[in-house]
Parts: sequence; structure tokens; C-alpha cells
Amino acid sequence: MEFVEKSVSLIDANVSDDEAVRLFNASLPLGLKLMNARFLSASSEHGNLTISYDLDKEFNNVAGFICGGYLANALDQAMSYAMSFVTGGDAAPTLEMKVSFIAAARPGRLIATGSVVKAGKTVGFAEGSLRDERGKLIANASATVQRITLEQLTRAGTH
Repeated sequence: MEFVEKSVSLIDANVSDDEAVRLFNASLPLGLKLMNARFLSASSEHGNLTISYDLDKEFNNVAGFICGGYLANALDQAMSYAMSFVTGGDAAPTLEMKVSFIAAARPGRLIATGSVVKAGKTVGFAEGSLRDERGKLIANASATVQRITLEQLTRAGTH
């Protein structure tokens, strides 16, 4: 919920995209910290944001490549954060997600970009791409997310 509170304050305070990135990095949840995530950029005008992940061999599967579950999580986070950012801090849990794995990912830096396709009143649609640090496409994703306002979270007792 800390992210939601900070996101709402971002919109209320009308901070710059760069300041939003700084605030996101200052309040990373544990899961993103474990994946060595760092927000690189955000654009409220274009409805997208970019997160880097530094994944070492500890994230490998038995074949020696980064496990697909971590790649899917990287995409899921980028798409959900993009929706939350664009909607002024609404939580954006994923209802459905499709991932297409294009190439195997090796340990190192991966860059996930999440983009809002449409932010409806209660449901939103997002897309994501994951690339290695040389720009090679690793995976694409699309997601349907639910929009939940801070007020709704408070009424539900989850905040």
C-alpha cells in the first residue's frame, strides 16, 4: 500500500516524471529489491515506464538461463506500475497475462518496459517488453489489470 499512497501523492503534487522515478526507487517492495530492480524512466505523457533488473546465476533454471517465472514477473511489474502511474496511484493487480518468450535470457541486466494501452474505469490493458542490455528482445507480454482506488482499498480494509 505504500506504493499506492506515494503514487497518489505523486499525482496530487504534480511532480515531474523524474521525481516520480526517484520516489518509486525509494519505496521498492522486497520482491523488486530481491531482483535488483531499479526504475529508470517514466513518462506520464506516453503512459509507460522502464525498470532494469540485474539477475545473476541464482535466478537460473537447470538449463543455465534465467527462469521464465522471473521474466514474467519483471514484465508483470512493469505493466502494473505503468498502469498505477498513469491512473494516479490506483492499484493494478493483474487479472490475466500472456507472455511470449522470444529468446533465452542469460544472467545480467534486463530492461522491462510497461505501457498502458487503455485505462478504463475498472479494467485496464497494458503491454510490456523485456530486452537484454544489448537491446535483444527476450519476451513480450500483454495484461488485463483491475483498477482499484486507494479509497476502495481503504473500504475493503486492506489498507
